[in-house]
Amino acid sequence: MKTPVRIVLLVNCTLLALLGVVVLVYPATRALLNLGDPALRQPGIPRQGWRLAAWLTPRQTAWARQPAGAEAAPSDEAAQAGTSEWPMVGAVLYLWGIENLQAAWDAGDHAGGVEPRAAAREAIVAIAERAAAAVPPAGTNRPGLRGGGGPGLLKQTLVLAALTSRERLLKDGAQTNRLRDEVAAVAREIEESRSGLPGDASGRAHPAQVLAAVACVERADTLVGVLTNRALFVDRALRGFTGARATKLGLPPMVAQPQTGRPATDARGGASALMCLFSADLWPTQSRQWFQALDQNFWQEGGTAAGFREHFIGGTSDEWALDPEAGLIARGFGAQGSLLGMGAARKHGRFDRAYPVAAEVVAVAWELPGGFLTVPRLLDPAGAPLLDESALLWLLTIQPDKGTAVKPAGAPPLFPRLISWGALAFGLLFVVESLWRYRTARNEPEREYPAAAGQALLWAALLGGGVALLWVGETLPGLACLVLTVIFPRSKKHPRDQGNRPEDLPPPREPGPSANTLPAPPAQ
Repeated sequence: MKTPVRIVLLVNCTLLALLGVVVLVYPATRALLNLGDPALRQPGIPRQGWRLAAWLTPRQTAWARQPAGAEAAPSDEAAQAGTSEWPMVGAVLYLWGIENLQAAWDAGDHAGGVEPRAAAREAIVAIAERAAAAVPPAGTNRPGLRGGGGPGLLKQTLVLAALTSRERLLKDGAQTNRLRDEVAAVAREIEESRSGLPGDASGRAHPAQVLAAVACVERADTLVGVLTNRALFVDRALRGFTGARATKLGLPPMVAQPQTGRPATDARGGASALMCLFSADLWPTQSRQWFQALDQNFWQEGGTAAGFREHFIGGTSDEWALDPEAGLIARGFGAQGSLLGMGAARKHGRFDRAYPVAAEVVAVAWELPGGFLTVPRLLDPAGAPLLDESALLWLLTIQPDKGTAVKPAGAPPLFPRLISWGALAFGLLFVVESLWRYRTARNEPEREYPAAAGQALLWAALLGGGVALLWVGETLPGLACLVLTVIFPRSKKHPRDQGNRPEDLPPPREPGPSANTLPAPPAQ
């Protein structure tokens, strides 16, 4: 009969083997399969996009149904930087990803198994309703941006985007009247701005945010037809981003002066990529010029990796930094700039630029069974746990417009291949070693362990807690509990000390006859 301690040892060895498969072998194998996905090299929906949408949908639904204010209250600095809107930004990016999947479904790609708008219906409705409730309806009781006390251009744009996605996906007309009001309000803010770049509460203008608002107004107005002359509005909006209001690179700046529209900073990789994304449907010719400038001044290939820089080539900015607005910068590569640049490259048919970044993303995202992405979850901002995953869903599913020339992709950089193959080899060795330990634990003599019953109970509590957390969807805490179980049982005696204590030494042998000793002579 096996004792509790031996049961703990055997279960731990089995658990280590399973963890090795789930945490090392599966993600590495999935990454290698993703690297070969044709939809990363050319137009199409990557298989990971369908899995990610299935994972995100119930979680975005649960977030949208939370009472307003359930998240931690943002600091004043966060509110001024717009980070207090990150959860809703993630929700809108999720809706845009669902729109991309629905377009692919309508074109005949049914790899997801269920029509996206049907699978995500509850999330679509909940997000639209939460967005609408976050901002008072447009009208005389809601001051504008210049009047002070208004919701701000970012909040207005998020409401507009969420309501537009609902109408485009569900076509139920439930928010049509509110959508008309928001189109008119946001268009008026942009039209009446002296420079075409409305400022925010900090007195600065962010051209990327303004361009996103212009794109959202244009998309929404195709549904409700509020603007008297939509083409004229779109053409006039271009004034805020070109001519004297552009930087020396020919790209709009990261920050501009609201009164004059002139650059207050240089162009940045992430903001420029975002503008290339939104401008492609508004001003195709201008967008191609901007992407060409982005490619010439921000694309970087170095050794084992490739991607877009956050600061332009030849600048004096730090090559290593943690930027509050752009995220991690490593060897000049910008995390945000590369991800948004990947989406912009897909939109413009430049898969020779999109695929290297996508290969790096799928290699380091570390996808666990069920679609959970480990690294994006760890990097999500506080209070917005679904932001990075939603952004990846949107960016990986962006397609070039019909008629766009497609430049094919080449081989992936060395970095994602090294990560994937190295992790697979290490994972297989880890599993084999765990199975060998299981065999050893079955056959070796059992040692003494202090408070063996108490250790067994604590181990069982961690094991049960880990399984329960995984069951309710708390992947990282659940895995942490399972990892902690392997520290049991604990012994005071270190294995290397065995045999060194006096009681562990073998008993002395009785002296025997020596080979050099002559036998005693017989007695006389």
